[in-house]
Amino acid sequence: MSPRVILYIGLAISLFPLFGMWQYVSVIMAVPPEAHDPGMLRELTERMAMLGMFSWPIWLGLAGFSVLRWHYLKIFERFVAWLPMLLFAICYVLVLSR
Repeated sequence: MSPRVILYIGLAISLFPLFGMWQYVSVIMAVPPEAHDPGMLRELTERMAMLGMFSWPIWLGLAGFSVLRWHYLKIFERFVAWLPMLLFAICYVLVLSR
């Protein structure tokens, strides 16, 4: 199977946990920090941690695959392979810094 096909299948699979992460982050970011309920914030942070814990093989594997097969992929495709990992890291930093 072509490395590009594997990359795009991995990207399609990684969209599901990214959509879930976006749901949690949008709830947290919609409320001002001074109005956060500590129980709700802890619950959402725990859900995000569980989502990241169970989906890390997808986005880390995608980034690792782009490193191993870099000569088969274009520069844009290599960047897109690292994008899910960067988005997960940004979500964690945003939520944990609030």
